[in-house]
Amino acid sequence: MNRQQLNVLYLVIIAACYIYHTEAVTGTCDRWSGPAGAVHCVQAPGLYYGYQWATCRTNTYIKTTSKGRHSCIDSTRIYCYYQCMIDVYGRGNGFVFPLCKCSPSDPAPTESVPLPAWCYSPDGRKCNWYRECLNKVYPKCEDDKDEYAIKFAEKFCKLYDKNYKDFSTEGKKWVDAVRKCLQVKLVPLIDTTRVKTCKDLKSTAFKTHTPCYLDPDQSSLSYCDLSIADQMTVFWTIKSAYIDAFGSSLKGMLEVLAGCIQAKTKSLVQEVKAKIQERVDQIEKAINPITDIIQETELRIKVWLEHQTPPIQLDIYINEKDWDKASKRRKRSVPDDREIVTSQFAGKIVDALASEQMWKDKGVAWFAYANNEMAHDNNIMSIRLLVANRFKYEGFDNSSLSLPKHANLTATLVQLSEAVLNGTLNLTIDGESIEIMKLNGCLDWNCEEHAFNITSLKVPETNEDDVKPTDDVKPEDDVKPKADECDAEKGPDGARQCVKLSRYNDYQWATCRTNLYINITTNGKHYCTNQLHTYCLFQCMLDKYEESSGDVYGSCQCSGSQKKTYMFAYVVLLAAVSFLLVL
Repeated sequence: MNRQQLNVLYLVIIAACYIYHTEAVTGTCDRWSGPAGAVHCVQAPGLYYGYQWATCRTNTYIKTTSKGRHSCIDSTRIYCYYQCMIDVYGRGNGFVFPLCKCSPSDPAPTESVPLPAWCYSPDGRKCNWYRECLNKVYPKCEDDKDEYAIKFAEKFCKLYDKNYKDFSTEGKKWVDAVRKCLQVKLVPLIDTTRVKTCKDLKSTAFKTHTPCYLDPDQSSLSYCDLSIADQMTVFWTIKSAYIDAFGSSLKGMLEVLAGCIQAKTKSLVQEVKAKIQERVDQIEKAINPITDIIQETELRIKVWLEHQTPPIQLDIYINEKDWDKASKRRKRSVPDDREIVTSQFAGKIVDALASEQMWKDKGVAWFAYANNEMAHDNNIMSIRLLVANRFKYEGFDNSSLSLPKHANLTATLVQLSEAVLNGTLNLTIDGESIEIMKLNGCLDWNCEEHAFNITSLKVPETNEDDVKPTDDVKPEDDVKPKADECDAEKGPDGARQCVKLSRYNDYQWATCRTNLYINITTNGKHYCTNQLHTYCLFQCMLDKYEESSGDVYGSCQCSGSQKKTYMFAYVVLLAAVSFLLVL
């Protein structure tokens, strides 16, 4: 007999022992009347090392929580015992964990709060299970500082009441399965053998969400199998249970969503980008460059929202100094919580932004978190912002008739873009002013492709005396600059290169500037060759003195010792910057 056959035989023996044991301890768990929740201290020799609690469960509960892997051996039974190690940990053998351990000499625990039998075998249809069952056992946790509140769980459950009609047929099946899964997974929390703390409630509850979203029952219907419309309805309906812009549990759900939709939307990004550019190419340029920018941005946003696939995402960039000043008074956090604390602060900034822009009154929903992957070392912090039409995903009852039926997201984003461009936002967090430096509309999930880019006109021009090249490269240092020192999308603004251009007789600094800055300061005469780029290099003589050729003045000159390094690295990029880079 080979090893594989032995393994199969071993599993058969385990299953047989488990079934035998289940039948052997049914004395106080009546096959017809239970009662559900009754417990008995049992031992399963050959399977587990030690005694453990077994709880009287319905056969329906056992089938549901094990996704059909277990059931009462006698299929006619309504109730039978179900051991703790399988119920809580899914383990059919081995050592008994402390949470499940018991001693046959100890008296059985009694209920401190008597619960009806249906609490121990929920079907997901009754949203009052959270109040009538869970909340009665954890009465002090509803308003606890730990985030898991009864209202959060109820909010999802009540999708059936408010948003159920908005789901497709497959979406409705998924909602029903998940509502049942979430309740069934929490049943062990109300057992009499459980030590009840708010921390345990929070930890256990949030651990159930992702597995229930991805694999709620035996049907193999996953969150990723839903349409994008259904996925977004789920996300924004749950978000409506939160007052603040950020919620850590929603961030986890967003990560699940990202894994689901990235592949679906990848092929559409270039199509939408092409449609935007096609419409932009038809615009007639105005005399005023500011008018040009606003006109183009409005068109870009309109076309983007007409053809975009949810979610609607934006990246907000804030100077790290502003971020640090405003957050310095906040309580320090341990490393494990730092990401959450940072995102909570990012949410606070966006809440202030939403308040100033009156998004709630306009029917806009929002969610935000600190985009740590984008917080690169050029003194910029990034916030990822998601917006949606509240009415579409939440609906409103009679008490909210004063709200508009649908949010005008195009108008909302155009207004925000103009405010960022002109620097008119007055955001104050804990007494410190916050300036938004840049705003990008995201075509793809990672925001690598943009629908539009806006850079604030209030971004300060770098003082020549204070400027230092990126990574502290000094003119006299013979160090080859990195190729991304002036990234077309990320900049950073103010980074410099020492270059020799054919129209000038000496070396000069070229500074990384935004296309918007170049357009404004030259009154529309010059711009980046590729106008889709947010940043490009702008030579000092043109920037400061509007001289496109000739001598390089002292304040613009840089060391000729850089000749080999810079000419080698940038001869292709900058050899003709006067007529290619800046026209």
